[in-house]
Amino acid sequence: MFTRSEDVVTTVRQRGWTLERQQWFLHEYGSLLRQALLSELGKRFGAGAIYGLRDYLAALERGETAEERKVSGTFLELAQDVWQAVGLEIFKAERNTIAQYDAYREKCEQEGRTPMPFKGYLWGLVSLKVRQQIPRHRQAFDPVQSPPEDEADTSEVWEERLAGEADPAADAIALADDVDAYWEGLVTCDSPDPDEVARTLALAERDEHRLCWACSSLKRRLAEAKRDNLVAFVAFFLSQRGPDRNEEPLPERDDLSLGQLTGRYLRWEADVCDQILGKSIRKDRVIEQIQAELNRLSRQAPEPSHEGSEAGWTSSR
Repeated sequence: MFTRSEDVVTTVRQRGWTLERQQWFLHEYGSLLRQALLSELGKRFGAGAIYGLRDYLAALERGETAEERKVSGTFLELAQDVWQAVGLEIFKAERNTIAQYDAYREKCEQEGRTPMPFKGYLWGLVSLKVRQQIPRHRQAFDPVQSPPEDEADTSEVWEERLAGEADPAADAIALADDVDAYWEGLVTCDSPDPDEVARTLALAERDEHRLCWACSSLKRRLAEAKRDNLVAFVAFFLSQRGPDRNEEPLPERDDLSLGQLTGRYLRWEADVCDQILGKSIRKDRVIEQIQAELNRLSRQAPEPSHEGSEAGWTSSR
């Protein structure tokens, strides 16, 4: 019924939206949109915010009536509003997300910048809608559910921030940390294209972006049996940021995601190796592999020296 993912975007550019093309688009990109929403909520509110939402969102995408009783009412309403806002933005007849992405890409080309790929742009759109919707639901959150201070913007602040943008959706990706979409792929079953990562991210300015680049390349080069070692390191690395949530139950191997990991501050041996992956892995060996891969990539495409940049990867917690 459906063909390759790029065809739906091309078809909509040429012929506009129909119900069938909306279903086609969701067939290709629905999983990405769901994961972006779950991760963006998980980063801000913890695992409790996304408990039960995964199946609910999948049912929404299929047009089914979903089981709602396992989902927190506050976060269910927030997720519904974000999902609706994203859908309205994507499927509207004029100035929809595809047209906005084309304008964003043209603007990048005029300014000599490399545009974010369409999947990354969609992730940024979800991030923007989450940030727009949070102030409208803030009164319903318990104090323990409130996002960290840098996310705790009032409605007035957001309205002022968005009012200064002629077309906020066209630059949605600027409000997302574009590296997160690639980290999400690295910690799940996906293997981001290292060439795309290199074109998209600020390798010369951001150590984290260079690390993501090296991990993306290494994951594709490793044998299947060795990839868990890299996933272990990525999970550990992603857990070492954000507000502390280490009282929550540990995620299982198949449930690893950016939203599940942020703020968990996992211990390498006790948490990552023993509990999540169930095997012993030498972190120093994995770091050596990543550094060797970064050196190899840098020789092929020289970048300014970042000696010592791996120091932040090696927290001993």
